[in-house]
Amino acid sequence: PVTGKPGDTVDPPLSETWTAMEALVEKGLVRAIGVSNFSAKKIEDLLSTAKIVPAMNQVNWVHPSIVECNNKHQTYRHIITRCNKYGLVVVHYSHDTCRTKALIA
Repeated sequence: PVTGKPGDTVDPPLSETWTAMEALVEKGLVRAIGVSNFSAKKIEDLLSTAKIVPAMNQVNWVHPSIVECNNKHQTYRHIITRCNKYGLVVVHYSHDTCRTKALIA
């Protein structure tokens, strides 16, 4: 679900949405499911009820060297560490295509 509200909780509960997505995998309609811009807390909350671990956490940032994000208690490094702990691939995306190309090159 997309709430448009920053923070560690989601309404409707993330577990309901994730269960529906897991059903798509079980029916063979999709091969993998993932998340986007999840904090370490949201990842922990999701994994406490999930049967299927997300394949990835797609994270928006300007440059990987940036450590602080909007939430003062949350860092990109912390998100990456938490994702690695559970086997989630961290995928970077940026709205700044010039900078993205420079990072890939």
